[in-house]
Amino acid sequence: MQTGFRGITERWGAALLAGGAMVLAVGFTLGLHADPMGALRGERVIGAFHDSHVWCFDHIFRMFSGDVPRSGSTDKLGWPDPVALPLVAWVPAILSAPIRAWAGPLQAFNAALVFGPALSVLITWLWLRRVFSVGVFGAFAGSVVYAACPYALGCLASGQVEKVQVWCVPLVLLGLDRAIRGTLGKWVFLVLPLSVVAAAMTSPSSALVLPFAAGLQVAWSVWQTGRSRREVGVGLLALGLVAMSLGGVRGYYGDLSSAPTDGGVHQFGDQRMRSAFSPGTPPAEEALLEPSIVAQPQELFLGRDTRRPDPTRAAHVTYLGLPVLLAFVGLSIWSSRGRGLGIALVVVGVVLAMGPKLAMSGQYVLLGGRSVVLPAAWLDAYGYPTSESGMYYRFVQLASLGLALGLASGLRRWPTWVQILLGVGVLGAQLWDSHRATADLWPRPVETFENAALFRSWADDPVPGAVVDLPLEADQRAGGVYMLGAALHGRPTTALPRQSRPDELPQLARVEDWLRAALELGDPQQGGDFLASRGVRYLVCHARCRRPQGRYKSLVVGLGEPHDGGGIAWWRFDSSTGAAGSVK
Repeated sequence: MQTGFRGITERWGAALLAGGAMVLAVGFTLGLHADPMGALRGERVIGAFHDSHVWCFDHIFRMFSGDVPRSGSTDKLGWPDPVALPLVAWVPAILSAPIRAWAGPLQAFNAALVFGPALSVLITWLWLRRVFSVGVFGAFAGSVVYAACPYALGCLASGQVEKVQVWCVPLVLLGLDRAIRGTLGKWVFLVLPLSVVAAAMTSPSSALVLPFAAGLQVAWSVWQTGRSRREVGVGLLALGLVAMSLGGVRGYYGDLSSAPTDGGVHQFGDQRMRSAFSPGTPPAEEALLEPSIVAQPQELFLGRDTRRPDPTRAAHVTYLGLPVLLAFVGLSIWSSRGRGLGIALVVVGVVLAMGPKLAMSGQYVLLGGRSVVLPAAWLDAYGYPTSESGMYYRFVQLASLGLALGLASGLRRWPTWVQILLGVGVLGAQLWDSHRATADLWPRPVETFENAALFRSWADDPVPGAVVDLPLEADQRAGGVYMLGAALHGRPTTALPRQSRPDELPQLARVEDWLRAALELGDPQQGGDFLASRGVRYLVCHARCRRPQGRYKSLVVGLGEPHDGGGIAWWRFDSSTGAAGSVK
């Protein structure tokens, strides 16, 4: 009976357990939404980045379908000037393309977001099984613990679909180990760079931590295989391939850590143009930003945070999880293969995630009037990309991966029934604790996008022309809503994801001048003709534009009565008919 049971678990049982782990991870993430089925039907999930990332997914689909040029720049955002377009999340966007073709951009994005953990489970499972020969129950627990770690849950709540793809790190580590062991043969020169590029183009956040994880994996694999001259040489060659691949990707993004910081200007080929995704606020010297750019001990180990209860704000969750941390410490005593790498990943991840200076409870710690300097300060000294964005907390995913490895390898020496009991117990406790520590982020609100049908009808309008969204000055929240509409109508738009200010962006200042000139004509027909001659087909006045301090009244006087509905007012212009109010 026991032999038969072991035989099943080795093949079909292993496949079923891997599939079960993927289903568990997806079910857990779906359950965190107020209306899981509504999200999959194409309802709008409310978060910091959901809306703008829907446009990014849709644009990648349009690039591959031939609707827009396959280029690193676009005139679809920030109209009327082209902007640089360093897109992210390529792998999930490509994988969700059939859903986009069948159902639409919202459904494709939501599916990629909630099904991303399944891919993370699969890749982590393969890494644990093939590199460390862990048992199937250890792989089950370890892969789900990593795919649904608190760091990934914070990214899920924020709609940061690229950061949810935590499979990027173990994918490259698996390739590195296979290269050193010679199982890839000459294919290593193709497979390894492709895996690095796929990971980095999907998640620049993961690319930022990859060199450290890669170095640790190569050192461990070389040590395990005997440390021969050949293996050391292959390991160094593999690291060189990783470095070259990351260097090429960095040339595409400008900076693996964030958007370009030179005033949002991106060097694209021989042109300098503004980035569609402008940089955030640079890290401050005296005070921590909110959300925090560094991990702090009270959140790392206890899950205590200072997040604001706002579903539209990003969440930087750095909690490791007390259940898996305790299991890691206890099981490391009995683990053999993988213990050293697991410990190294945890230590490096925690230390670098805390940033260049120690901070606790939202403030930098001072001893004798001086900051407590940490090893990450060396990264800044040598110009590592973290010095630009300051997002050191991203290193937490290394620690989470190390904990998952320690859990899986620690179960390896125990009898099967003990593996099942311990694995299920630790996994259940960790999922519960992860939910507890991020409870303020759930359930993720889901609502109907009122103007979806209207914007889709604009896609069928045969008359070309851009959509101008008002107010032109928009924060990340408003800019994302504009971009969500653009994903549906597919027209060029003035929308940008954040920091859209006419006084800083020449193209928006030009549109502002056109609007002012059209209104000064004092005649709806002439004003509409003027805007149509500049390439404007639709003018949309969103809710903030319609407030008393907005410009709605002047627009009605200058352009005529608009179409109204769904919380917006809009005009359609044609050089032969003028304002929309005259062609209702």
